[in-house]
Amino acid sequence: MDSCIHSASASSSPFDCIIFDLDDTLYSSKTGIGQALKRNIDDFLVEKFGFPESQAPTLRAELFKTYGSSLVGLRSLGYDVDADDYHSVVHGRLPYDLIKPDAKLRNLLQTIKQRKIIFTNSDRMHAMKALNRLGIKDCFEQIICFETMNPNLSKPTIPVVLKPSLEAMKIAIDVAGVDPRSTLFLDDNVKNVAAGKAVGLRTVLIGRAIKSKEADYALETITNLVQVIPEIWFSEEDDQRISHPKNEMDSILSATTALVHGFRSVVVGLHLDLVLGFLSIARINTLICTPINPNPELFVALAHAVSLWSQQQQFLRFLMPFTDFRIVEYLEDHKVADNRFISGLKKALECLRQLEMGEEKGCLDDGLLEVALDRLENEFRHLLT
Repeated sequence: MDSCIHSASASSSPFDCIIFDLDDTLYSSKTGIGQALKRNIDDFLVEKFGFPESQAPTLRAELFKTYGSSLVGLRSLGYDVDADDYHSVVHGRLPYDLIKPDAKLRNLLQTIKQRKIIFTNSDRMHAMKALNRLGIKDCFEQIICFETMNPNLSKPTIPVVLKPSLEAMKIAIDVAGVDPRSTLFLDDNVKNVAAGKAVGLRTVLIGRAIKSKEADYALETITNLVQVIPEIWFSEEDDQRISHPKNEMDSILSATTALVHGFRSVVVGLHLDLVLGFLSIARINTLICTPINPNPELFVALAHAVSLWSQQQQFLRFLMPFTDFRIVEYLEDHKVADNRFISGLKKALECLRQLEMGEEKGCLDDGLLEVALDRLENEFRHLLT
């Protein structure tokens, strides 16, 4: 298995380091782990301190709301809570089999050449188990966790330090040895993101599509990184070119060229996610699918891509929204693509129709991927000259 860890040159991106939260950030909150965690905290409150079982969920919710963590809350209220005992119940009893290996996430992380660090409130054992289950532990050079922030809790009066405290954020920055101005911090908790913003980090809120005042970016899921923050991958030259586009079309095509150029080490499926996913369907609709502003160049680019990946199911699904736009007729009427591309497009649309009827088609031979990428990149570059 190839390692995910790389070193990046300082000029390769505005970001030198990417710091990731773990739970509900690198894997979905829908796995069931979060609900199991809550039940385990309730059990701890009942078993350790004798709280009535019926009151445990309410107490847990109040502790989290007030203190950000049940452990922090209990110790702040004077309860003698041993952190190891707490974690042995709360995390030790989790059904880790609910976390499945995520090849798509691993492939995405492999394309990120900057330093990658985990920053979690969880204990190290939990972090290791979760990362191992996801199949991405070797993608991170460092894990900043509960033990990092709390090296000595021998006395119950010693306060626990966790996100979203500013002290926790400063510890993470110091331990990681990063410049917060060039460090991207991803977390699903608004308070944690706000704390990151307060110490100068560039912030990303996971789990929402709309930015908040605390976040510089917002992602529904971690796999939306490419579409929302392509600057992670841009070289300085690409970034300068895209920052001053001749028009919106040039911007989209420039960005796509940069993405294609940068992802030679990724498997077939992820190439399509990264390159074609960047071409927002909503923006394409606006740019090329209205009578007022037809842009045949993008149709040509799509035709090129279709001719190269006509058997790739994932791309065909991407193409599905375009079937109502009479692409072939447009290309033929405006003579903006030669017969080879039109033929490839017709084949692709036929594959799409078969796919919609449930007939499976084969995928592109892996050995042709490099040639296909070179051809697609050259065509995008040609459109920009």
